[in-house]
Amino acid sequence: MDAAPVVAPRRRHVHGRVFSKRCDLSPSGRHLVYFAAKHENPAAAEARHEAGYSSTWTAVSRPPYFTAVALWQNGGSSYHGGGLFARDDVLELNQLARRAEAHRQHRPPRTLRVRDLVVPFGDAIAVLRAQRDGFTLREARLDAYDFPEQGVLVRRNAAHALTIEHHFGANTPDYRLLGDDGGAAGIVFDGVTWADFDRRNRLVFAREGCLFALDPGATAARLLLDLRGQQPDPQPSASWASNW
Repeated sequence: MDAAPVVAPRRRHVHGRVFSKRCDLSPSGRHLVYFAAKHENPAAAEARHEAGYSSTWTAVSRPPYFTAVALWQNGGSSYHGGGLFARDDVLELNQLARRAEAHRQHRPPRTLRVRDLVVPFGDAIAVLRAQRDGFTLREARLDAYDFPEQGVLVRRNAAHALTIEHHFGANTPDYRLLGDDGGAAGIVFDGVTWADFDRRNRLVFAREGCLFALDPGATAARLLLDLRGQQPDPQPSASWASNW
């Protein structure tokens, strides 16, 4: 599942923490489901609660914005939360049954089918997402709920004759790039925090606040986006970002 390539406008922020391992784009790239937390001082938390909001939530937005067009409370807990798009009109929502009702002011349209995805330690969603998108899981160690908490995700691309290995479960993700002979490829992969092959068969990877792409047949990666030095600059969302 690959969304069309998009260069995101800069300086779109949310005042809180977004759990990237529990996020997903819809196949068209029109919607983003994300899990977020905003832990505040007691007075601010009480005001948020009185307004009907908790400090943790799962939402659907129109990227690059985080404005919620659908929202589910997570009761201040970081267990569960997030989701996956099975299709543009099917969202697998990682919420407990008692929290599965959308916020009264942020209900999704009836055209969206919402079904259960129960992953207590929500970071395992990233593994499910990778498997859906073409990675194979190896050497998996399962948690108490039979979800992978450690292992290796592998994806080969024939156009590059390269294989990505993502060793997960440690505090710092470890990405390795291998040639068909099993040896390290000639591209420097130290410090890479994310990598995948896109619909153009490009090897795309993130390192030190920058996004790079390596085209098939190329010997050097080119810079796609440099996010270093970016600072929050609160701005209102575009009007269309409030509509499903």
